[in-house]
Parts: sequence; C-alpha cells; structure tokens
Amino acid sequence: MRAAPALRLAVALLVAASLTAACGDADDGSGGPSDAGGGGRPSERAAAAVDDLARHLGVDADQVVVVADEEVTWSDSSLGCPQSGMMYAQVLTPGFRTVLEVDGVRYRYHAAAEGPPFRCADPREPVADG
Repeated sequence: MRAAPALRLAVALLVAASLTAACGDADDGSGGPSDAGGGGRPSERAAAAVDDLARHLGVDADQVVVVADEEVTWSDSSLGCPQSGMMYAQVLTPGFRTVLEVDGVRYRYHAAAEGPPFRCADPREPVADG
C-alpha cells in the first residue's frame, strides 16, 4: 500500500505544474504562444507540426495555415488522442494543441508539455485552455 502516497504526490505535482503553467504570461489575445493568427512567427512546436503535415499531404509548408497553437490541460495522459486498447494515467496533463488548415480542412496536433507534436485523427477536447 506504499504506492498510494507516491501516486497522490505524483498527481499533486502534475496539478501544481498545470496550475503554474496556466498562471504564466498574460494572454495578449493572439491565440496562443505562437502568436497564431496574429502575424507572428509560429512556435518551434507549431513549425514542426506544419513540416510534418506538409510532408504527409505532399504540399509546400507555406500552404499550411496555423489556426491555433495553444497551451491546454488534457484530462489524462492520452493527450486528448486515446488509442484503442491502450490504458492511460487518469491525471491532468499539461500540454499543447495546434490546429492547422490546408485547403479548408483542419488537422489537429497534440503534444505533451515537453514532447514533440503528433497528428491526432480522432481528437478529444482538453479540460482547460492554458
């Protein structure tokens, strides 16, 4: 039964990290850390997602529009993209959501706070925006 206190501590640390991230820089109304939609440069994470989608679709990267690039909190460790047959830790998980668009079709990329973005075919909504 010693695992229970350790699990509680891990959950508390994840929640604290999530709250700390949410209390970061004030929102400037630009749509997220990349300044998506505000004319600024996309974050490294969004740029990696753009490159991945361009390769996947066989289009030039400048045809990919960053619609949103935002810090979010996922409801569990699946990062809003659960896979059938997998089990996920049921803890609030800080991360990011990047929404891209090509020819009117939107694509969603999710990421952990410290991880690369990945394309999510069946995305779930986060529990909170960053």
